[in-house]
Amino acid sequence: MISVIIPVYNVEKYITKCIDSVLAQTFKEFEIICINDGSKDNSGISCKEYAVKYPDIVKVIDHKSNKGLSAARNTGLKNAKYDYIYFLDSDDYIHPDLLKIAYNNITKYDADFVYFPYHEVSENQEIIHDNIDLDLASPIILEDPLKEFLDRNIKMVNSVWTKLFKKSSLQKASFYEGIYFEDVLFNAIYMANSKKGVYLPCKLHYYLVNYSSISRSAFSLKKAEDYIIIIKELEKYFAKHKYKEQIRTRVINGAARTIMRGISYSDNPKKFANVESELKNLYANKIFNLKKIPWKYKFKIIRDYR
Repeated sequence: MISVIIPVYNVEKYITKCIDSVLAQTFKEFEIICINDGSKDNSGISCKEYAVKYPDIVKVIDHKSNKGLSAARNTGLKNAKYDYIYFLDSDDYIHPDLLKIAYNNITKYDADFVYFPYHEVSENQEIIHDNIDLDLASPIILEDPLKEFLDRNIKMVNSVWTKLFKKSSLQKASFYEGIYFEDVLFNAIYMANSKKGVYLPCKLHYYLVNYSSISRSAFSLKKAEDYIIIIKELEKYFAKHKYKEQIRTRVINGAARTIMRGISYSDNPKKFANVESELKNLYANKIFNLKKIPWKYKFKIIRDYR
């Protein structure tokens, strides 16, 4: 019924807890697809040990080299045999009832996805799972998911591990490969193609706050350039969409502000010169032409500009 896709790269410290949390699910009709994305540690070996022990449940696919999170997810999606998809990061873990609660709601309401919030947890933190009363969970039906996301009526984050997806609804929103922050682009395009979603106000995912992870590492030129790619892709995709202006305000400007914030705290803002010229297409040139103003003040001027 559910294919759980886990991209794996150098997470030997966390992968056992991650996979164990899936095997402990009260919902039993699932498969686990581990994509070993060129790991240099024992992560891949650990996954294969699970595949030997649980041959009907766990499948391991090897990438000979590290292709990145998006490529690993796309590989998992191509090899998934079930009608519902859950993407799980390999250093996180999940509530024992996540799959059951999400599956019951996505099928009950014939939705494209189910969204649920998450707990932030630190390493070695002892977790006592919430006892969730399904009768009191009070799901909220999202008849226009993109509008709900843009209006912030529901605080919906971009991360795909906060959602269970109907596989057929993912056909128009694959993961853009080779960039950071792929979920920002994926989420906006996916929501634009979704007809119905369900919001569950119960925390079912445990997100490990890992300060060495991709999302928390130092802001680099590569990250800034990737945000430019995301901005351009969103501008192109939503050029004629009815929510074009809301996408610009909510998503595109958010990406631009992230770039500006990163540059403002950089020790060497000059290395972002090409990125700055790209941003001139989005914001008033005169702000960027104030050469003597430090970036941290430019950011303060620009952040609420649009």
